[in-house]
Amino acid sequence: MPGFAFTQLVNAPIPTVFAAFSDFEHAADRVTDIVRTEMLTPGPVGVGTKFKETRKVFGKESTETMEVTAFEPNQLIELTANSCGAEF
Repeated sequence: MPGFAFTQLVNAPIPTVFAAFSDFEHAADRVTDIVRTEMLTPGPVGVGTKFKETRKVFGKESTETMEVTAFEPNQLIELTANSCGAEF
C-alpha cells in the first residue's frame, strides 16, 4: 500500500521522543488541533491499541478511531483508521 513518510529532527533522546509520540492519552496537551482523546483499550501501548481522537479540521471537530497496527519501541509506531470509505 502506498504511504508517506515525515521526518523531523528533534533535539532529544529517542526514548523521550518515542514516549511522547506514543502517549496518545495526553496528545491534546501537545498538539494544538487535537481537542481530546479517549483510550479504548487498557494497558501499555502496542499493536492492537485503540483510541478515539477528536481534532479540529477546517474549523470543525472530527472524531476518528485510531488503531496501532505496528509498534517497535523506540523505532516505529503505525496508526490506521477508516473513515468515509478510506483507510489512512
